[in-house]
Amino acid sequence: MKINKRIHTECLLNNIVDQHFQAMMFPLNLVQSCFLMPRFSIINNFITPDNHVSFYIQSIIGCTIQTMFLGMFVVILNLKNFLLLVTLSIACENFYTTINLAESCCAQILSNAISTGMRKTCKNVLRLNLASLRKMSAFGVFEFDATFPLRLFSVIVVHTVVLLQFAFLT
Repeated sequence: MKINKRIHTECLLNNIVDQHFQAMMFPLNLVQSCFLMPRFSIINNFITPDNHVSFYIQSIIGCTIQTMFLGMFVVILNLKNFLLLVTLSIACENFYTTINLAESCCAQILSNAISTGMRKTCKNVLRLNLASLRKMSAFGVFEFDATFPLRLFSVIVVHTVVLLQFAFLT
């Protein structure tokens, strides 16, 4: 004795859809299809709801794929932020190098006997740098210099090791 189960898909005659509405619903249908969770399909200008069995299967697969995409999205965002911080650190280090170069040029000008106007300007530059030049920082929490990416990476590694130790504690 064979049991023949057919999945019934309902197609009503009062749900005809014109081309303009189909074009309007295309982005929604595309996004739902990309995440494997379409709620309906338009066949021969009629809206037909998806059956429950395929909805549950698509929900399980869709949630798995959504979790995978979310994980990749978080990794990409963190990588982008890390690259931005590295770029900022490089730019700040170039700025500090230029300031040090200007200080050494001013010191060299002061050691030579050049005009008094130039000497006065160099003394002012050196005094200003000595009195008020500080490295750029994020509200005094950490400074942006060439060692910042290395310090950030070491903090990430230490926290990862601690989390792995807690994970393998059992």
